Amino acid sequence: MWGRALFGRGMLFALACVAFVIAGTTAAYAASYGTWEGDTAEYTVPGVSPRGTTINLFDYWLTGDSTKDNQKWTSDAVKQELSEAGINASHELKFGNQMGGYGGAWNKWTGSSNPRSGLVESTLHDGYPQGTDILSNQSLAYLFDGTDDTSGTPGKRVYRDVNDLLQVDDNGYYYYSSKKNFAQYNADTNDFTLYNRAGIKSNGASGENGQFFPFDSGSEVFTVNGAALEPSGIVSTSNDLNHFFGMSMSTQFVQRYGGHTSEDGGTTVTYNFSGDDDVWIYIDGVLVGDLGGLHDAASITIDFSTGGIVIYEDKDGDNEFNDGDQKLSSTTLKDCFKSAGASTDAFNEDNSTFKDDTYHTLDFFYLERGAVDSNMSLRYNLMSIPESGIVKVDQAGTGIENIGFTLYPADENYDYDENTANPVHGTTTKDGEMVFTYQNAAGQDVPIALEQLGLRSAYWVLVEDKVPNGYRGGSEIHLRFSTVNDNGSGEGVLLVSNQWETGAYSQPHVTAIAGAQVTDMDNQTYEAADGVMFAVVMQKGENDRWHPVTGNAFDGWNVAAGTEDDKNAVLEAAKADGYVFALGTGGGYEVTIENLPGDITTYAHMIQTRDNLSVDDAEAQAAYTVRYYYCANAASLDEITNASNIVQINPNVEGDDFQRIFSVTLNIPNIKNELSLVKTDATSGEPMPEVEFKLYKDADRDGQLDTGQDAVVHTMTTDEQGRLQVTTDGDILADGSYVLVETTPDGYIEQTPSIRIEVGDDGVHVNAGTADDNVTVETGIGELVYSMNGFAANDQVDPTLHDVKAQPQARESYPDDADWKDIDGAAELHYHYNNTGDNSLDYVATDSAHASYTAQAGWSRLNVQQCLNDHGDGTGTSNSDKKQNLGGQSLNALFTGEVTIHVTNQKKYEGDLSYSAEGDLTIVKHMRGADIKDGQFSFKVTAASDEAAALIGIADGQRSEVVSLKGDTPMGDDGVATAGMTIFNDMAFSSDHDGKTFTYTVEEVIPEGADARNRLDGIVYDDTVYTVEVAVDYDDATGKLTATTTVVADGDEGSARTYVYDNTGAEHEAAVLEFENAVEEQTPPELPSTGGDGNLPRTGDDMPAVVGGIALAAAACIAGGALLARRRAGAQR
Repeated sequence: MWGRALFGRGMLFALACVAFVIAGTTAAYAASYGTWEGDTAEYTVPGVSPRGTTINLFDYWLTGDSTKDNQKWTSDAVKQELSEAGINASHELKFGNQMGGYGGAWNKWTGSSNPRSGLVESTLHDGYPQGTDILSNQSLAYLFDGTDDTSGTPGKRVYRDVNDLLQVDDNGYYYYSSKKNFAQYNADTNDFTLYNRAGIKSNGASGENGQFFPFDSGSEVFTVNGAALEPSGIVSTSNDLNHFFGMSMSTQFVQRYGGHTSEDGGTTVTYNFSGDDDVWIYIDGVLVGDLGGLHDAASITIDFSTGGIVIYEDKDGDNEFNDGDQKLSSTTLKDCFKSAGASTDAFNEDNSTFKDDTYHTLDFFYLERGAVDSNMSLRYNLMSIPESGIVKVDQAGTGIENIGFTLYPADENYDYDENTANPVHGTTTKDGEMVFTYQNAAGQDVPIALEQLGLRSAYWVLVEDKVPNGYRGGSEIHLRFSTVNDNGSGEGVLLVSNQWETGAYSQPHVTAIAGAQVTDMDNQTYEAADGVMFAVVMQKGENDRWHPVTGNAFDGWNVAAGTEDDKNAVLEAAKADGYVFALGTGGGYEVTIENLPGDITTYAHMIQTRDNLSVDDAEAQAAYTVRYYYCANAASLDEITNASNIVQINPNVEGDDFQRIFSVTLNIPNIKNELSLVKTDATSGEPMPEVEFKLYKDADRDGQLDTGQDAVVHTMTTDEQGRLQVTTDGDILADGSYVLVETTPDGYIEQTPSIRIEVGDDGVHVNAGTADDNVTVETGIGELVYSMNGFAANDQVDPTLHDVKAQPQARESYPDDADWKDIDGAAELHYHYNNTGDNSLDYVATDSAHASYTAQAGWSRLNVQQCLNDHGDGTGTSNSDKKQNLGGQSLNALFTGEVTIHVTNQKKYEGDLSYSAEGDLTIVKHMRGADIKDGQFSFKVTAASDEAAALIGIADGQRSEVVSLKGDTPMGDDGVATAGMTIFNDMAFSSDHDGKTFTYTVEEVIPEGADARNRLDGIVYDDTVYTVEVAVDYDDATGKLTATTTVVADGDEGSARTYVYDNTGAEHEAAVLEFENAVEEQTPPELPSTGGDGNLPRTGDDMPAVVGGIALAAAACIAGGALLARRRAGAQR
């Protein structure tokens, strides 16, 4: 049956309600829906939601959810219209006002409290009442299931898991009575407001003041008279009331102590109901209370100490059957089961009661079909079952719904049979919660207690039936009971055996139940109601002294310096955690400690029970225990003014010992697949927004994008920060093999390769391509999964995961079976837990400079392992001795991991190539033995073609031009004067010059009259002729223009020097043409007798010497203020 109890509340009586909001409408006749003109607090009483209680509320209508529903069926036309309107359509059970038996007697008032029995069969069908042939064998599921007006059931709205309808009385009974409190349902908060007096007067046969109309508000029903509420005079037949509704209730309970609440035969366990109209009650799918039909208030009492069932008219209205009441019928539980043909194995042979320690399900179905009175009173003290179940969460602790699990019994090696009979199973709710259930004989999914699991096997395997889309698949989870018996059964709590491999963790809870009287360690007794009783968890310290433990998994557990003998330390711990006993069912007092620190198997009571030891012997072996305390004349911990008044309670007094019931919650993570991408400009590093990436399927995993209509999985665009999340749909990244392809943005070079992505059960992996491409992949460890939060803090309980290390690894191929191997030279990264105070499990790098690893090529990952060293958390406290040693266990399943693709793009090179801006052709003149005079030396530049001439600015029709050195340049200390000038200043290339070569010669102008050895007036001139070739290349893909300049002296290819200039902005070396002159007498000729020819050496004859002097010459030029101007990238022409 849907809407079962959420085990997050621990026990099992559940009220459930889901609100479906329809645009443009309001709930019928409840316009205010919880509104009130003024503060309602002084007119209300608090309600409770017992753990394990689920109530589902249903609103029905005929012609419209905001239309008055009390039109009388006084004519055939009205009857024909309304009998098939809304919730009545095609069904035998009708809702209406004075229907007069239209369609059958079951739609007519019985005239008394007598029910009209026999409308439903004696067992549930698929969890819902099944009509008999009287109702044409129609199932009543349409009234009580999750469908509504928008999903298949006209005239119906569903509210699940509503809260705060009930109260608890001094005897431990949960109750609601419309004669005491008007109940208003609030759809916006999904709970009830209980007013401190009854509302709405009966205008029907019951004459009762106090009616149950949950979809009407207190502001409709009451007026304020001074400091009190007064009924407004509205009566049960008012046109303004919402008359048609239903409710279902389900509870799973355990029979103990022969149907009493305590071992000494205290309070009897009963279930009592009084009201109208139709009411059907089932236990284990068998009808045990048949109060069907339209009738006045009828009552039923089920006594679990006798098995007796009485249906009666409650004359005195006390919700109990006594001598003044009129019995209408009676039977027993066992007789009901026999009549239904159901098994009676759960009953004692000699009476009609259930056997002790048997587990059962009570289902209650209630309808209000008339348009007159609505009476409702409920009172019960069923013994609820501490539930064990699953919380399915993502890495942040957010619940994941609709995940199915199956729990199989296994052997000690965790081998199991998938075809085992009646496996335990379930599906998570919207909060990610699931209670272990099995299917009973009635076809109902009913919770199963740890004791029941243990009887079947000590070992279990939990299998996730279907991994949610976009999450990593989980491994099988191996479970074991804390105590394994010789016969293969198990006892205690259910623990995870492979938590470090799966991230699943079994969080134990304990519920302690005390009687109305408690006894201290000196045998003095106290009434629990006359003070405050509380529990404190203790850890054993030095000298076997017990110290209070407080805190939580996120912030860490705090172990007090004081011991249990220090009552102030005890009180401080109690106030920190607040484990205070409260009145529970049966008049007893109970407290639940939801989060127990440490290993549950090291708790004293667990050891005592497991090994059958005395209390003292168990505590001698234990690491933890729970102490119980009491302080008289205080209603709360805050009212304890003197800690010395606190006494320790003995929970082990014979005949009056505390009952301690353990349960567990299996926290099972599913890590959501996440992959980020950052896009930046390769030169500036600035983010690049609005860049499109397409994700393609790569089914054959060859790194090539698949083609076809469905090949493109998703198209994404970077945001203003250049970021995007790689997903397959919405925010989901589903398992699979993909290729990510960039659409190159305008103005950028197309250089990004296809990026391979693999998403699977071991996470998200990305191939960084090659070392020389523009893609890198950064990996970090991410966060610790929420389920393992108990091991993160640097506390004195268990800081096993406070410090971790991560080794960068690579593999040659993926997803083949190639092993991950450590990357040579890549150092381990070290991290520690950083408590940010927001319940996130963040880790920070111990060395802040190494928070991640970036792969330049190939597949990579981080292999996370425990670090036994204590990296510290700034407190200076080390708790390394408290860590469990996990050896070389990989912890990758426990960390979310962070994977970020970094993609850079180089802008296309734009504009022409300005020769003077990017390179320069420089003439350098060296004059030995004399200063250089202004205009003294000239050079002739000759172009080989008209186009070449035009490029350097030679006048039209000319091929050559003479340029002269300007300015005076004195000799330096070395006796040499050096001057320079640049040529080709006007040369610029564009894409139009692609593939062309431009040739020039450059030579010194030797004055007329020089002799054969180029001498004139005592100066020897340089007759070297340089050939300069400039080859232009244009790359259309990158926009890159390149001018390759080759300089050859006197045609000697061996002297060739090459200079490359481009428009990329890079810095280039200037081409230099050296000319050397000298005063004749300063450089005597080498005589023939010594191997010379009597001439001065020419510059071009010894180019290596010339080249070797370029740097010095250039420096001298600049120092001398000459025209030599070496250009850099970005220089202006």
